[in-house]
Amino acid sequence: MGNRRGLLCAWAALAAIGALAAADVVVQDASGRIYCRSQRFLIPFQAADAGPAGVSAVRLYYTGDNGGSWTFYGEKAEAKGSFEFGAPNDGTYGFLVDAVDRAGNAEFKDGPPKGTKPEITVVVDTKPPQIEAIFPRQDLQIAPGAHLRVRFRATDPNLAPSTAAICVKKDNQENYTELQNVTYQEGEFCAEGEVLWPGTYGVKLSVADRAGNEATTSFTFTCTPEAKPPVEETGPLSRIWEVPLAAPPRAKSLIFDIDYTVEEVGGQSPAAVGLWYTTDDGATWQFYGLDPDVTSPFRFQAPKEGRYGFKITATTRSGISEPAPKAGTKPDIVTLVDVTCPTLMLDDPRGGETYAGGEVHYIKWTAKDEHFGSLPISLYTARDGGGWELLASDLPNAGAYGWNVPFIEYATYRLKIEARDIVGNTTSVTSDNFYIVSAPPESRIRAVIPAFPGLGVKEVGPGTGKEGQPKVEETPHPQPPAWQTTQPQAKDEAEVKKLIDQALDLRMRGDYEGAEAALRQAVKLDTQNVQARNELGALLIQQGRQDAAVEVLKEARALAPKDTDVLYNLACAYYALGRYKDAADAYETLAGLDPTSDAALWNLAKAYFAQGEVTKARATWQRIVARNTPGSSYVGRARESLAAVPEPKKTK
Repeated sequence: MGNRRGLLCAWAALAAIGALAAADVVVQDASGRIYCRSQRFLIPFQAADAGPAGVSAVRLYYTGDNGGSWTFYGEKAEAKGSFEFGAPNDGTYGFLVDAVDRAGNAEFKDGPPKGTKPEITVVVDTKPPQIEAIFPRQDLQIAPGAHLRVRFRATDPNLAPSTAAICVKKDNQENYTELQNVTYQEGEFCAEGEVLWPGTYGVKLSVADRAGNEATTSFTFTCTPEAKPPVEETGPLSRIWEVPLAAPPRAKSLIFDIDYTVEEVGGQSPAAVGLWYTTDDGATWQFYGLDPDVTSPFRFQAPKEGRYGFKITATTRSGISEPAPKAGTKPDIVTLVDVTCPTLMLDDPRGGETYAGGEVHYIKWTAKDEHFGSLPISLYTARDGGGWELLASDLPNAGAYGWNVPFIEYATYRLKIEARDIVGNTTSVTSDNFYIVSAPPESRIRAVIPAFPGLGVKEVGPGTGKEGQPKVEETPHPQPPAWQTTQPQAKDEAEVKKLIDQALDLRMRGDYEGAEAALRQAVKLDTQNVQARNELGALLIQQGRQDAAVEVLKEARALAPKDTDVLYNLACAYYALGRYKDAADAYETLAGLDPTSDAALWNLAKAYFAQGEVTKARATWQRIVARNTPGSSYVGRARESLAAVPEPKKTK
């Protein structure tokens, strides 16, 4: 690790990775492998540069095949922080970070080569183990004094056998008693105990996987003198018959198959298997039919949607048969049958909107379904007619999602939303085209400043000075504006400039708190400094604190009413707050101060359109088109906007 150029210290703290979910969402085993029962988690990183340039960015790569291939995930312009990773599915993911310094040096120019081992490995496992009771099963009858051998099977790719527990209690006891010395062999757990007294007994089985997902099941059996000990029973009542139902826990079809197996008992083969079902958790049972060839699967057709519980009864060739389930008998398995897709409406965006890059826009929807899980929503975006890319998955049905709109010059976007219920029924809705526009920074010469502050000079016609040299005339030093009548001391001026430069550097590194402290100190030292207030306003906008930004920028504008940089930032803050009328007024003033700026007119049209002034927006787009400024990207955008937004119909 120490020989890697420019970067490198990737670490993963359990509390940090679990920050997006419960505190115990992450478990780390002795080998250092991390197990996570959430598909969204944080990966902390820290970078350092061995050279003098300093770190400019950190990149995250991930692999799903232990370094056989690597995928670029994202980049952060900071030396210390964390990436939020969203796993597309359960599985094992390896991660590696790489840094780039300001000189452009990086260890991996084209990503990690094939075979590079990950720095950390995270196993994403969100599903609990599957438990199947083998013996006893629901409603078994055994005789007093029997030796009870409880067995159950559990399957999970990351099973933690040491967490298995088998507990038993009698009907007159409040608490379960845990059986000791649970053994585990070939996927089967076993514990033994004595059943001495008649009555109803409850059994509770539980086991977890390494990610902390726990599965629990419980059932009852009866101890009665009228029953024979299981070791002497030769028929299905002994429950040595194994009838594991493998019907899907959820079905999005009215027709599905139930898998089962029935073993021979005492040399007798089963002659028939009967299927019973309940729709009220065992309060009543209905006989569905026989499977005379005793060959799995048993096809079941549900009469309608709902929750169905199932139980199998078997009959030997000698006529020994399991009793039919009676009222109150619990089903062996319950399946939710749901063939109805969710209802879904995309409220925002629908199409035709224009959003500013670099801002947060709230995507809004309305989704309903009787069987939604906790995280049923996924969002996708497509840019300029391209394929769909995942924006966010496993979202709660909260009706809104804050989207950090990408800061790009111009692009046509579509958005797709999917709502999925727990059975797998999925509904998707796609928006029409909408637009993302980010005004590019403009660079221009503002003024020419004399080389010597105390002396203004201007050049006049040649040949009028000594020895044919241009004549130099003294000109009065330009007077400062009225808002600068109080000048800071030279020491304070240098300190203020130092603070502003320091704030800009901290802001680039992502230390917004430090940048804000430096700018506020600069404002305190020089109450007339416009640049410090303007930079502070821009920083507050970047953090989403538009209300505070407006107050600071209004102070800056009072000091410099015609400063175009201040006006632009103030207009952006108004727009982000939804104060479109104030934003339009500011952009209109900006367009008047800089009549050659297509960017000012473009933003003015955007503000008009946002407040519903379509006619004014179209007129402003037409002004941009009429100018036809050579090399201006806004001319083409204005033409596209005019084509996409028709003139409102006049009402009589």
